Amino acid sequence: MRVICDIGGTHIRLAQDHGGRDPVDPRRYAVSNFSDLYDAVEFYCMETDIHDPDSVAVAAAANDAGDGVYRFFNNEGWAIDPAALRKRGMALDGVINDFAASAWGMTCVPDHALYAIRGTQSDHHYPRAILGPGTGLGLAYALPLENGRWRVQGTHGGHMMASCLNDEHHLICELVGRLNGHDRMVIVEDVVSGRGLPTLYRAVCQMNGDEPLPLENAAHVLDYADNPSVVETLRLFHEFLGLFMHNVAITLESYGGLYLDGGLTARLYEKGLFDHARVLDFMTLKPAPSVKADLDKTPVFIVNDPYIALRGLIAMDRSNRKNG
Repeated sequence: MRVICDIGGTHIRLAQDHGGRDPVDPRRYAVSNFSDLYDAVEFYCMETDIHDPDSVAVAAAANDAGDGVYRFFNNEGWAIDPAALRKRGMALDGVINDFAASAWGMTCVPDHALYAIRGTQSDHHYPRAILGPGTGLGLAYALPLENGRWRVQGTHGGHMMASCLNDEHHLICELVGRLNGHDRMVIVEDVVSGRGLPTLYRAVCQMNGDEPLPLENAAHVLDYADNPSVVETLRLFHEFLGLFMHNVAITLESYGGLYLDGGLTARLYEKGLFDHARVLDFMTLKPAPSVKADLDKTPVFIVNDPYIALRGLIAMDRSNRKNG
């Protein structure tokens, strides 16, 4: 038995892999409750009364910087050092991109865990993409192979340059860049993520000459959903999301389906604030004739499975064992 973990910027999800298809006894905790992976796994094992797991597999927005230590994009206080874990008696069974894990989960997610925004069935001849704003913005693709097999490609898609369709979009991105104070281009994650939502709100207030409320995180912004500046912020958020989805779909011909995941997507949907009509409008607005028909028929789903990355870790392991 191994422990499987999905580490986000806000929450860590853990479960057990007993060799079946589904995560066993999944739990969710705040990342801030723990100092590192070892502490989180130790707490989970104690709470679920399990002892000496064989290994720990991790899905996370983290990269090996070349020294063997995995450092996080969305949680600067965390790092995973396999050598240090071994010294404490914990074997690490790999670290993969969190959205790559979710893409594996997407290949076997049950239909009842999907909300259809447009269309109801995926075309299995085309790739699929899973994307979504949580603390950051993730993207990965699943490419169909022969005999029902899949190849998953993780990406840094959330870090591509933000697309703008009109003067308002350009102005907002310029203001977001100034507010962030970064010496780089404005990326999609700056305007389509939980971390970016408060900055997008402040940019809207600056554009309109309004004094912003002290809304320090995405949850605070959503709490003021009736505020005119927040209404405008969410409109722009969904427009930028739709433009991103346009690029995601045509880049790898992922006309088999776009699957929206991420904690912020879930919060917007639960609160009745997810503007699917605007998202679809900007996803398909003024496309090149060569891609219009494919974009128009691409199904779009919201994933209602908070443990899809854990499901994906299991699916990836099963695929690797099956295919040697």
